[in-house]
Amino acid sequence: MVTQVSANNSVGVTDVHFYSESIGGLLWYRAIAPKLSPSEKLPVLYLLHGINSGPIEIMQHSAVGKLASIHRLIVILPEAEFSYYVNAIDGTPAGKIRSPGNSWPMSR
Repeated sequence: MVTQVSANNSVGVTDVHFYSESIGGLLWYRAIAPKLSPSEKLPVLYLLHGINSGPIEIMQHSAVGKLASIHRLIVILPEAEFSYYVNAIDGTPAGKIRSPGNSWPMSR
C-alpha cells in the first residue's frame, strides 16, 4: 500500500507498506523525493534510524526534507523497529543472534 503523506512545492513524502514473506510480516519505509522531471535521475540516500527513533521521528526532529530538496536526493527511511536491521525470521531478539558456526548468543 502506498500513501502520500505530504507534499509541498519542493518535496513529496510517501509511506510504502508491504508484506515480506521472508520476515512473515508487514514492513514499511518512508520515501522523500524532491519534485523532478520525468527524465531526471537522482542519487538515493538510505537513512537508517537508531534504536529510539524511526522515520516519523526523523522527519519531526530534522530537516531531512530540506536536505532532499537542496541536494537533489531521494531519501529512503526504512522502519526497522528494534531489529538492528537483521532479518531474524525466527523471532530471535537482535541481542541473541547466533553467528554461523557458533551456538552461543552474541553479546554487545
